[in-house]
Amino acid sequence: MARILFVDDDLRLQRAVEIFLNNKGHEIFKASNGNQALELQAALKPQVVILDIMMPELDGFEACKIIKARSTVPIIILTAMSKEDDRIKGFKLGADDYITKPFSLKELELRIEALLRRFEKYPPSISNERLVYSDITIDHQQKSVVINDKSIQLTKIEFQLLWLLACNPNQLFTHSQLIDAVWGQKNKGSKNALHVYVRRLRSKINGNQGNINYLQNIWGQGYIFKV
Repeated sequence: MARILFVDDDLRLQRAVEIFLNNKGHEIFKASNGNQALELQAALKPQVVILDIMMPELDGFEACKIIKARSTVPIIILTAMSKEDDRIKGFKLGADDYITKPFSLKELELRIEALLRRFEKYPPSISNERLVYSDITIDHQQKSVVINDKSIQLTKIEFQLLWLLACNPNQLFTHSQLIDAVWGQKNKGSKNALHVYVRRLRSKINGNQGNINYLQNIWGQGYIFKV
């Protein structure tokens, strides 16, 4: 039995998938948009996430990017889009499989079982990852940051923000995406709190090396880890 998070704004499809997979012995949790998906993924730690792309509030692409930055959970992208560019975008953001609507429930079951077998045999280890860019090293397991051989002390939230941004270099994260990823939908922090944390983080990171300004503010939009 696996804990599965199914994310789709089609309530009839939600119910059909829930009944089918429950009968196969799986535990199903449902969400109708990307923001709910982020909240439930953080709280429930599912073993598989199935994400529709076209959803209100936060689409599946953005939800996939945030989930993969903070977790190794396998993700299946589920969508009516069949263009190659959309499939490529999903895989680049970390999706592990891709199913195009309409689909059979039996096929979905087989895809889920295949992912579970693969991840059981070859489990990913994001917790052991280290990111190295020029003069900065970020160690997820140790929760440490070193710049030019100097250890930088960060708070838990500062490290979460840095790790999320650094895992996705040169990609813009909006204010709402960062807030959802760090605080979650239910206990969401304010935009002002985000600005305070990022300002402190930028002073620690950008102020402790040469001319490289890794953390950059894109005015009115969000933040980016520039390499």
